[in-house]
Amino acid sequence: MGSIRPVACRALLVCLFAANAYGQSASRGTAASRPVPERTVRLEGQVVEAATGLPLAGAHVRLLTTSFGAATDSLGRFSIAGIAPGFYTAEAGMLGFETRQAGVEVQAAQAGTSLFFSLADASLSLSEIVVTPGRFSMQRAAAGSLRSLSSDELNRMPNLSDDIYRAVQRMPGLSGSDYSARFTVRGGEHDEVLVTLDGLELQDPFHLKDIGGGALSIVDVEAIGGVDLMTGAFTAEYGNRLSGVFALTSIEPDPERIETSVGISLMNARVKSQGTFNQGAGSWLVLGRRGYMDLLLQLTSQSQNYAPRYYDGFARITHRLGRRHTVSLQALGSRDDLQFAEEDEPDDRARTSYGNGYVWSQLRSVWSSRLYSETVLSLSHVAHLRRGVDTRVSDGRASYRVYDHRSFMTYALKQDWQLELGDRSQLKWGVVLRNHDAFYRYSSADFIEEAASLQAGPAYLETRLTQRRGGTSAGGYGSFRQRLGERLIAEAGLRYDAATWSHDRHLSPRLNAGFQLDAQTTLLAGWGYFHQTQGLHELMLPDPNARFYPAERAEHRVLGLSRVLGESASLRVDVYQKRKTNLRPRFVSLIGDATNLFPEIGDDRIELTPSSGSAEGIEILLDKKFGSRFNGWLSYALSRAEDRVDGRRVAKRFDQRHTFFADASFRLGARMGINLTWQYHTGWRYTAIDVELVRPPGGESFYRKHFGPLNEEVLPAYHRLDVRIQRDFSLRQSTLEAYIEVRNAYNRKNIRLFNYLPINQEDDSVLLIPEPQTWLPIMPAFGLQWNLTR
Repeated sequence: MGSIRPVACRALLVCLFAANAYGQSASRGTAASRPVPERTVRLEGQVVEAATGLPLAGAHVRLLTTSFGAATDSLGRFSIAGIAPGFYTAEAGMLGFETRQAGVEVQAAQAGTSLFFSLADASLSLSEIVVTPGRFSMQRAAAGSLRSLSSDELNRMPNLSDDIYRAVQRMPGLSGSDYSARFTVRGGEHDEVLVTLDGLELQDPFHLKDIGGGALSIVDVEAIGGVDLMTGAFTAEYGNRLSGVFALTSIEPDPERIETSVGISLMNARVKSQGTFNQGAGSWLVLGRRGYMDLLLQLTSQSQNYAPRYYDGFARITHRLGRRHTVSLQALGSRDDLQFAEEDEPDDRARTSYGNGYVWSQLRSVWSSRLYSETVLSLSHVAHLRRGVDTRVSDGRASYRVYDHRSFMTYALKQDWQLELGDRSQLKWGVVLRNHDAFYRYSSADFIEEAASLQAGPAYLETRLTQRRGGTSAGGYGSFRQRLGERLIAEAGLRYDAATWSHDRHLSPRLNAGFQLDAQTTLLAGWGYFHQTQGLHELMLPDPNARFYPAERAEHRVLGLSRVLGESASLRVDVYQKRKTNLRPRFVSLIGDATNLFPEIGDDRIELTPSSGSAEGIEILLDKKFGSRFNGWLSYALSRAEDRVDGRRVAKRFDQRHTFFADASFRLGARMGINLTWQYHTGWRYTAIDVELVRPPGGESFYRKHFGPLNEEVLPAYHRLDVRIQRDFSLRQSTLEAYIEVRNAYNRKNIRLFNYLPINQEDDSVLLIPEPQTWLPIMPAFGLQWNLTR
């Protein structure tokens, strides 16, 4: 079909290697000075229970604004080594106890400094206790959630371009590819995950969408202060998605200082500034990022005809209105442009452009000690333009032409309420109203070689569509949470969703419960129905009978067990089953090339009409901290994801039966650390191909493809090791953070698909020579960030 389709992959690889070569050449021109050894000391102490004076084992002690921390042993003692002399704020906490902070000055002349904490009991409010199995809280802890990745852990995890989407793909139940930041949850599709930022739903929030659907997120990791990931049986306030929730919260500025930072990494450069005003009553955060793939390609002369550019920015201003209300105004925007032209075929060209824009205001109100509300008023605009032409047919006719322009706008009002009914009951309810407007203009012409050679019809398959659609959608929910005895908490909820363009009206009942078996063990269970309406922007334009289908439905059944294992260790086991019905038709590419710019006109494109789907599995996560210098975690998942097509069970392309992750983090002194991440999963599925040579009388010969049973073959297993070394430097009134990262350190050639080279035989049969195409090879990366604090 032409060389435009795989060019995105080739150019991405060229850019990444060019960036690495440029960094190496720059480093060779500077002589490194030998660092002066820095004196380090040790902080020791004990944590006890205030009521009894007994030691607390498994309590966490950390030094705020640093990456240092430790857990107490069976005698409640802790030790933090390798810290530099200075003044610190130490914080001690444990589930079920109040958090305490204390200032401590560590002096170089002292061999060690002692600190003592006495923690009082803290009865968690109902809203703080997690009753959702498969929930992971990151950067901020959710009470009752055993796995909570800190900001430091997330920042030190190896991942391409410091993308939060790629970092969380280590969590059990998620799967993704090297090219794309998008992930799937427990056998669902990519679009079955609800993504929100500060209460606003984001539509397709990715850069470089021509590469695997989105190579990077438009939300910079430096703007994120908290992450909640839910992989199943989420409660009633989350709607219109079948598989999961990815809820992001922007960072809160430190009220005592103003921070400015400048950073550069393999893929982009950023500037961030944050601070407070009006004596801490208000705060502001501004962040901008520019991807420079186009500049690197031009500087290295690797490609003059491929120019991908992207930008994004986020801004938020917040202010307290008296004692009861806090109002904020946020804006998020992004832009992508890609232009390509073949060097030897100037008429072969492609251009794509994508834009996302969001403006919203958030009002949080405390009406009394028991009644809270949050209101979000928003405007969203998402648009894209794709144009391409290929003239590789011998007589000069275009092999294909594509023009695709879409624009989608949404006005929304969302309000949530929470009422505490004493200490044992809680009521939540809310509503969201949206008005949508969509514009489509699409045309394509695909040259059909078989039709032209056989003279059996038109040589082109053409599609044309121009539409403007509008509609409204609404959602509402109510849930009641009750403490039943001292060990059991249950929440029952009901959700209603409706959309005018698809005539959907659905009720989704849900039930979650948490039972504390003992002081270290909690059993979680979840069940519910989940509906997902086809979005007004999701009309399948290449389909000659393009229309909106009724909402799809999924039933979740999840059982989870969390247990604290002695000192600083935890175990988590989840068992899940998901049944999907009322699935709408979808188009899939049998070859599955993630770098194809125009997959809808591929000769491997088919319409798939599953009658139902299923996913089931078991996930195990073991987390262990070994003092202040080493911690690690292991996860394993056994899963299966299938569709029922034409009466038979068909495995999904990204079905991976066995998945294993191992992560280890080491502290090498006061300011240096190394992180190792190894992953393995069973090879993904693919469809076998055979080719027939056709010689029509009076016409040109051509190859006719024949595909085997859908997704019946299995690729070799995928595995790789990623390494990241990070070093912090203290400067005058500022700090410098630097890292070096190696992705796929032992250069594993993980196969993603097979291309076939046809060889004609004398008997007119065709011999196919498979040419494996691999995922990303070994790839060094680097990054620098300078932080100025006033």
